[in-house]
Amino acid sequence: MAGRACFREPEHELHTRYAWLDGEIWIDMDGFRAIRVHSRGWEIVDEPPILFRHFSQQKPLPEPVRGGAPQKLLDLLNFSDFHMQRLFLGYCVAVMVPDIPVCILIIHGRQGTGKSTILRLIKRLVDPCVNELHGEIRKMEDYALAAWKHWLLYFDNLSKIPAWFSDVMSRTSTGDGYETRTLYSNQDSTIFSYKRGIGIASINQLADKPDLLERSIIISPDTIGTDSRLDETEFWKKFESVKGEILGCLLDALSRAIRIRSMVKLERPPRMSDFAHWAAAGAMAMGIKLHEFQEALDMNSLMQNRAAIDSSVFTQTVIKMVEGAQSWSGSPDDLLEAITRIAEPMKTNTNAKSWPTNSVWAARRLNEIIPVLEAIGISANITRKASGRWIELARVSGRPESRNPSPEIPEVTNVHAINPRPTPNLGEVKALSYEGKTYGLDPSTWPEDLTYEYEEKAGMFEYGSQISREEAEKRAMDYIRHKYGVTDDSRNSSWRLAQ
Repeated sequence: MAGRACFREPEHELHTRYAWLDGEIWIDMDGFRAIRVHSRGWEIVDEPPILFRHFSQQKPLPEPVRGGAPQKLLDLLNFSDFHMQRLFLGYCVAVMVPDIPVCILIIHGRQGTGKSTILRLIKRLVDPCVNELHGEIRKMEDYALAAWKHWLLYFDNLSKIPAWFSDVMSRTSTGDGYETRTLYSNQDSTIFSYKRGIGIASINQLADKPDLLERSIIISPDTIGTDSRLDETEFWKKFESVKGEILGCLLDALSRAIRIRSMVKLERPPRMSDFAHWAAAGAMAMGIKLHEFQEALDMNSLMQNRAAIDSSVFTQTVIKMVEGAQSWSGSPDDLLEAITRIAEPMKTNTNAKSWPTNSVWAARRLNEIIPVLEAIGISANITRKASGRWIELARVSGRPESRNPSPEIPEVTNVHAINPRPTPNLGEVKALSYEGKTYGLDPSTWPEDLTYEYEEKAGMFEYGSQISREEAEKRAMDYIRHKYGVTDDSRNSSWRLAQ
């Protein structure tokens, strides 16, 4: 029987949780039943035509209910930024698509912002497991086994990301494998291959390598005020009451995304282009316009670049060097000498691990950050001459024209669109409401967290849009006024949120 099974009978590929078959997506529900998702809708099938691996840590998916709305999911989240909401909704749909590169979800914020809860929420909807979140993994063997068994591999409460861990997460998002010797064997190998969704929750922004940041979606939740904080039991009870509707809404969106995916063309696709197009299709299926999702992707790119700059003293020094002279050229030896000279008055820690110790590593470090430099308007070119490598850096202005104009997308029916927050009249905003207290419009009077958010937005606008610091601060102030502004309601003598 073993011989017949190996050599005569047809081979059946085993899948983990999600799989494609004949243009349809199949989702393992409980080891027996599966959800079939196609361009016309979805249904539960008792005897699916494909086989899924089933591990002891897996739990059944919620029973999906038709007619759910994305607002039910947003009501459970605590980030009010429109860009993050749109990205998150698109992420939740695209992460259910098999065999595509998957963006890494990075959630950072101070204690009490519900970072772990957000990761658990996605896991319970898309890939329920007994051990929902992982801590720091120290061995590659343990990581490979976990990635092979889980559809979503989420890490919580990390305090650092070692270089090897950053590299392996980057490879996992686009497809990776690990080979080890089979136990009790001298010649046989066991191979784990996987392409998984990775998530990271931490207090600080730990991702610092450009390769990891370029593959990421960055979410920064709002602080949960004491008046709106729910007990853990109460929150999950609320989730249990709507989880079927939320999953049904995601399946509706996934079905519509299958129908319109080929017609979605982003003007400025990011590095993870396949995932971004699926996420855009999923977001559009939930009522978000394509240009609005493109704006969300652009803002996420700004956050990626800002994080890459803030985490690297080498990058900061190179930017300072080019901004001072508008252009620079020389050999790797000249580069190391120039940045070392500039680093002294900047009080840069040249003993940092990321700081190059010789000209060879200076050229390598520069090669790693070229995408970040180009994103903020600095062209970088490394060529080879008879005397060796030659580096040319220059400040450029303007953005490349769009190469992918978007066609008209047919209207999607039966869409539960998100109700947008009305834009307040910023001229009427006289004060800000933050964590239950009222503040004026002078940043010097704001609490530390609000000031940090303002400075972070100003830096993102300055680097990403190539505008003056004054204009960047003006845009950041408009953002803060839009998010936290209050107006004097003539019908009520008390202050009210301008939402």
